[in-house]
Amino acid sequence: MSHTFLNRLENKIIHDLTKDKSLASDFESDPKKVLQEKYNLSAPEGLNIKVHRDTADTINIVLPHEDDEHVGIW
Repeated sequence: MSHTFLNRLENKIIHDLTKDKSLASDFESDPKKVLQEKYNLSAPEGLNIKVHRDTADTINIVLPHEDDEHVGIW
């Protein structure tokens, strides 16, 4: 998948999570389950997904892994 598609998908998911607090809570608890059930996306075996929430005084910036091995996982 292209980076553009992944960016759009990420934006869609974030949009959905900001509109639905229950979905956001489920996503924080089990992101793989939400990705599978709501978006029909299966993360590869062994891939860990960590969810971080920004706060009023802290933002999270994620740097990409130096190895592009997981770019096309979806």
